[in-house]
Amino acid sequence: EVKLNLKADLEMDMKNSKYTFRENELSLNDLLIGFDGFVAMPTDQILMDIKFSAKKAAFSSFVSLIPGIYKNDFKNLKSAGTLSLDGFVKGTYKDPTMPGYGINLSIQNGMFQHPSLPTAVKNVQVDLKVNNPDGVTDHTIIDLKRLHVELGTDPFDAHMYVSTPISDANIDAAVRGTVNLGNIKNLVPLEKGTNLSGTLKADVTAKGRMSSIEKKQYENFNAAGYISVAGMNYKSESYPQGIAINQFMLTFNPKNVTLNSCDVKMGNSDIKATGAFDNFLAYYLKDETLKGNLTLNSSLIDLNELMTSSGSTASAPDTASMSVIKIPSNIDFNLNTNITKMLYEDLVIQNLKGNVSMQNAALDINDVSFYTLDGMVNMKGKYATTNLKEPDINFNLSVSNFDIQKTAKAFLTVQKMAPIAERCTGKFSSSFNVTGKLDQHMQPQLNTLKGGGTLKTGDVVLSNFEPVSKMADALKMPQYKQLALQSVNLSFRFKDGRVNVEPFDTKLGSTNAKIEGSNGFDQTIDYNITLAIPKAQLGTQAVGVMNNLVASANKAVGTNYSMPDPINVKVNIGGTVTNPVIKTGLKDAAMSVTESVKEEVKAIVEEKIDEGKAMAKEQADKLIHDAETKARELHDAAVIASDNTKKQGYAAADKLVEQAKDPISKAAAKVAADKLKKETDVKAAQIIKTADDQGKKLIEEARKQSDALLK
Repeated sequence: EVKLNLKADLEMDMKNSKYTFRENELSLNDLLIGFDGFVAMPTDQILMDIKFSAKKAAFSSFVSLIPGIYKNDFKNLKSAGTLSLDGFVKGTYKDPTMPGYGINLSIQNGMFQHPSLPTAVKNVQVDLKVNNPDGVTDHTIIDLKRLHVELGTDPFDAHMYVSTPISDANIDAAVRGTVNLGNIKNLVPLEKGTNLSGTLKADVTAKGRMSSIEKKQYENFNAAGYISVAGMNYKSESYPQGIAINQFMLTFNPKNVTLNSCDVKMGNSDIKATGAFDNFLAYYLKDETLKGNLTLNSSLIDLNELMTSSGSTASAPDTASMSVIKIPSNIDFNLNTNITKMLYEDLVIQNLKGNVSMQNAALDINDVSFYTLDGMVNMKGKYATTNLKEPDINFNLSVSNFDIQKTAKAFLTVQKMAPIAERCTGKFSSSFNVTGKLDQHMQPQLNTLKGGGTLKTGDVVLSNFEPVSKMADALKMPQYKQLALQSVNLSFRFKDGRVNVEPFDTKLGSTNAKIEGSNGFDQTIDYNITLAIPKAQLGTQAVGVMNNLVASANKAVGTNYSMPDPINVKVNIGGTVTNPVIKTGLKDAAMSVTESVKEEVKAIVEEKIDEGKAMAKEQADKLIHDAETKARELHDAAVIASDNTKKQGYAAADKLVEQAKDPISKAAAKVAADKLKKETDVKAAQIIKTADDQGKKLIEEARKQSDALLK
């Protein structure tokens, strides 16, 4: 707590929008600061020239800023040492231009001891100068020449010099000391119920330019040392579960910061971790990307306890008060984890293992697995906060052997997507993907969800589900009010606020059923169910009516058809989950018996027609086959006759040439022989052509007869 008082003497020049402060005083607890100067706003610029300084030179005035000291008997505080504090703000403010500023703080030989405590804080020495002459951030120089304090017998020292922090930070800093946390209660009054113990040690140095690290010239930058905490225990009335740090150590070098060990217990939760972080200084000073790897193990993480300020586990955290968890864009982080048990709301998560990486304002979940709700989960996916108003999710999940009712009670989304789940007992497995957006309370925006997958169950019992109960009433079949579904295997898709279920077959008790349809996240439903109801389950009156219809139908069409078993009945379930509207095809089922008789007669007729077509096709094929066979026989006979004709003709021609005695007769005989051979070739070819023409005629006539048969 800080007590603030302001005494102002203000001169206002309204014409020039100038406000002058004369001998003004501001007190923060016992620290009295005087300031004077002016602020002027003649245009959209703000001109200022203000100086301030501490009006009391006593170190005790500075000590009064410590809430526990000022609140508890400050007037009797033992104190010594001097204080000097002054500074200025001078220049023009107009975004992005800033005025120059400076502050000088000097403490010499400071000492204080609370009157009710045995130990003094002594030998406090501070020499700090911060100067920025023109408002340009890169021109800022921070020069902490010395910081020394002795907490009882434990000395603590530090110095730091930083220049050109933006363009190329030049750093020369060191922290060295030991703090016995158990002695703090002897130095400063602690809140009632507060317990603190343990040891904090630090010995860190850093000297060089940031450009050396950026260029990976680590030999030009000196960074070394460690920060450690051991045996620390802290409890208070506001944090009764407490925190215990058995061991924690960070070591530094120019390249990275190493988490050598982290063994922490917070209430019921315990964490053990190791890892390393690269580019730490560039991240801290220039907002560059911090890279790191971390391995985290735990036997228990109780998120319910960690997320409540009182530490009580009596009630789960209020998720309605949750806000979007931002993933920094300048973090490139990889986490491997193994958590034996995690508690969140009513969920007990066991054996959580996997890898999580963080980069580009997104959290990637890689091959994470765990057990919960009596089953196992495997998941991959991404949570991205590029748009902080509506974070994006994209997950692939596989769940095995989950308890249906426990799942429905644990997840509001399941209640919206599958309201029937609350009335089912049994196990299920599912693989699905989902994309969408979250709201400002980290809850899914249901109408943005898209995806789908498969769902499988073993035997499931469905009881007291209003839409099914009303269906049972409409069918006059009370046994349907509690159903045993056997081996459901379905596929589903969800989009635009509705879950669409593709047709699937199952058994409702002893009744075969085919189900398809959809339900909305707004609890509207639209499902079509085709039931194959065994005749034995129908009432005697319904069976009698249907038997009469069958007899009438048989008499009308001359058949001997019996009533089908089972009877197909179609049911539509509409409306909402709490106010369903049932439409059944029970009246149509009776008419379908007559239709079934007609269908049987039609089937018989069609069978006879098919038999006739087959016989006609067989005869038609035989006609064509016989004609083709006869055509081949005619062709083969013609070829033989043609060859004989050619042999006889050629023999006669050769004989004419042989019988000629003198050259003149031989020449004449040669001409006559050639003519005879040509005439023989023509005659032989004509024999084959005549036979082929007869064959074609036979085939053509057979095809005409075949077409006539088929018609």
